[in-house]
Amino acid sequence: MCKIVSEQVKLDLVRSGFVPKAEKSLWEPTKRLVWLGTYIDTENGFYKIPDNRINKMIHSIDDIISCLTGRKSVFVKKVASVVGQIISTYLVIGNLVYLMTKHLTIDVNTSASWYSYIKLSESSIEQLQFWKLYISEVNVKHFSVDESCHSIIYSDASDTGFGGYIVEAPQNIAHGMWVESERSNSSTWKELSAAYESEINFLPPALHTNVDVLMDLLCESKADSTVKTYHAGFIRWKKWAVHNGISRCDILPAKSLHVALYLSSLVQNSRTASPVISAFYSIQWAHHMIGQTSPTENLVVKNVLEGAKRRLATRIEKKEPVTPELLSKMYSSSFKEYNVMSQRIICACLLAYSGFLRVSELLNIRRCDIIFELGYISIFIPKSKTDIYRDGNSVVIACMDSDMCPVKNLKLYLLWADISPESEEFIFRNLTKFKDRYVLRKENKPLSYTRMRELFIEAFQPFVSDIKKYGLHSLRSGERLSREMKMKPVLICLNVLVFDQILIIQQTYYI
Repeated sequence: MCKIVSEQVKLDLVRSGFVPKAEKSLWEPTKRLVWLGTYIDTENGFYKIPDNRINKMIHSIDDIISCLTGRKSVFVKKVASVVGQIISTYLVIGNLVYLMTKHLTIDVNTSASWYSYIKLSESSIEQLQFWKLYISEVNVKHFSVDESCHSIIYSDASDTGFGGYIVEAPQNIAHGMWVESERSNSSTWKELSAAYESEINFLPPALHTNVDVLMDLLCESKADSTVKTYHAGFIRWKKWAVHNGISRCDILPAKSLHVALYLSSLVQNSRTASPVISAFYSIQWAHHMIGQTSPTENLVVKNVLEGAKRRLATRIEKKEPVTPELLSKMYSSSFKEYNVMSQRIICACLLAYSGFLRVSELLNIRRCDIIFELGYISIFIPKSKTDIYRDGNSVVIACMDSDMCPVKNLKLYLLWADISPESEEFIFRNLTKFKDRYVLRKENKPLSYTRMRELFIEAFQPFVSDIKKYGLHSLRSGERLSREMKMKPVLICLNVLVFDQILIIQQTYYI
């Protein structure tokens, strides 16, 4: 049959006036061929990358390693070429190509141009060695799909206990009561633990110890605040479904039509698209947690979300940036010798401005995270919004010949606040008034966002017409605006962001 179809297609092309290119045509039926750079074997049922592509990749890696051995740097195009070769194997190797090129991609992005040379981090070199050693072992993908879901579990949890069962064995019900130490855990932990207990009840005893970390890993797959938000969003969907007569077995996994109707109901009762977006991703998260295909992948559900965004779209009022002139006025008005209270807000604003820091990064600085060097300071940022895997990075701020030097003011603040260099305390904490001076509270708890915003308003309100147009992010955006608008020479800073041993230097000159 395949031969007949092949001859008919070839005949149709010729009769239509086309000339098939012989070297790009294969008219004889075959079970093995290379198509678009991938070797396909339908007899044994697998894909793989052809040997010539593998050899080219290994040769390119050897070339880079040779360059690093000699001149310690490599032409950025060579590195980008290897990254492209690796990522092009995605069809066969899968998501591993993105995971194991992360540091290489970061290094490529540090280059000034495509004609420059870069130094590779140790992590990037390790990734190159990985592909050189193991590319042959991962170079296969079978046609058959390994289904990871073999059972359906129904479970529930309350403040006092839990219960559940596996559909395939409904007569074996797992149930129990929480001990005193478990009752204070989050509802997310209790829901997942209920499913865990229902599942582990039917596993061979020898496997019980191998799944002890399952609940923790599931909860830690996203940030704790994200998990709490998504869980709360899923509970709202569950309550809506029960109230509207939807069967409990259609709540998780859910049907796409039901989810689309739920999102539509939220649109009718919301003034912004935020509740709809939150519900969409909460339902998606819950399905991913149990390894099920989410109804949010359905085009109807996706289009409902897009329609909600358009209908409920609101104008975003961006905050005004803090300018160097505003900083100067704030400093002149607030600075007082040996006054910890005024120096705290001065230091916080100057560090946020010159270090391009988010308020969450600023408030979580500990004394042990700060290193004073000749001509600059280095501040380690252990957790950042853009650092989802908590690798950490450092911000370097240079000294300046000015009263508004962030390094100079930080030294004064640490001295007046009596914070020792070895301390692990947060440097920005609440104060207590003691006679005629202020001292930091001994409780090692950073300032809250709300309190920091109150201090910001008190410091800048006298110098602006409408303080509502300014916020804590104004400090961060102000530094960016000053660079773009070429402000007068008030601050000159050198910021060096350290990402996986690679320095990204940002020079800020106001001209």
